[in-house]
Amino acid sequence: MTTPRQRTLAVFEARFLLEALVMAPDLIAHPMVRHEALRLLEHYPLNAHMELTAMALPDMWEQTKRE
Repeated sequence: MTTPRQRTLAVFEARFLLEALVMAPDLIAHPMVRHEALRLLEHYPLNAHMELTAMALPDMWEQTKRE
């Protein structure tokens, strides 16, 4: 079973991966990967959204301050 901490960290780590794909196009074999990463980031939750969600659903998300 996934814990709130694991779920929250997975969201932050996925955002980090998407940002890395967008910021380092020389590491990507196909331009479509960069385009899709950017498209996904446009709709990705911000830290403030994650904090609000954690307050509303503490059994689902861990409240944590991330930079």
